Amino acid sequence: MTANIDTHTMAPKLYVHTLRPEWGVGLITSDEPERMRLQFEDGENRTFARGYFKLLEPADAEETDSDLERVLEKLMRAVGVSEARAKIMTRGASSESRPMQLDDQITKFKAEYENGFEDAKWKSDVRGEGAKRRMKRFRDPALADAARIFAKDRMKRLRDEGHSGQLWEGLLSLLKKTDLVTLKTDVKPLENMAPADQAIAVRRLYDLLYGDGSLTSRFNHWVAALSFGDFKPSWALATAIPALVRPDQFLAVKPTTVRRQAKWMAPNLKVGRDPIGRTYRELITMAFAVKTSLELEEQHPRDLVDVADFMSVTLKRSTKK
Repeated sequence: MTANIDTHTMAPKLYVHTLRPEWGVGLITSDEPERMRLQFEDGENRTFARGYFKLLEPADAEETDSDLERVLEKLMRAVGVSEARAKIMTRGASSESRPMQLDDQITKFKAEYENGFEDAKWKSDVRGEGAKRRMKRFRDPALADAARIFAKDRMKRLRDEGHSGQLWEGLLSLLKKTDLVTLKTDVKPLENMAPADQAIAVRRLYDLLYGDGSLTSRFNHWVAALSFGDFKPSWALATAIPALVRPDQFLAVKPTTVRRQAKWMAPNLKVGRDPIGRTYRELITMAFAVKTSLELEEQHPRDLVDVADFMSVTLKRSTKK
């Protein structure tokens, strides 16, 4: 996706169609010599020939500035949905290799959980509400522990006071209580990390969770900090803690699941064995696109943890090889 940038504010330029104000604000996603594509607030990604560019006018800054972040977030998420749908339409419905579409996933989800993410079965089996005994698959206990252990002020204080070991012990304890990772291959090796390396990893985790700068760079530094000796972190290990601490921003990645999701949502996205920041950024964008599409169908996931579990549940055994 390519977005036009205002060189004065360094923010993406937003436009409105003078004859179709009901479409809402549009964001340029492709700008070519003879045509241009814009993602509009109504969910459609429209193409305009050069002769029709004059019908597009810059959005009124006074009207959009107050809600600029909200509008941009909505448009960026919608880009993933509309472009993916356009690609699947060009593939043809008769293709034997056709992946499961998101609409079919939502239908499958509703069939199993009548009330969606508010269904009592989802809340008890997935989130763990009302459970007498904690299970690794339950999300709410893990989310609560993560929020407490890795609260911003607590992390900063322990890190600055030289007590990174306490945070590392908390990390190991949390990972042992969730099924987002594998104990033998993901967690056990971390018990052998040297204290000095633990301190570096804690700093990199803090930067990933609360720092500035590009997500790509912050994630790559975190992955590098988890690597020592012959050990290299998996996608699951690299993304579990961020997803539990800040479930509104980060995605827990199960490679098999996201690859299946990407077959329809982002056909050109390749998820390799090793976690890398550029791919992770695109996977998060895809997850937000799934979340937006769910919301359009009156399904309201609480966070990207719900989105990840939605993908796992609906894509299980759905793709033929």
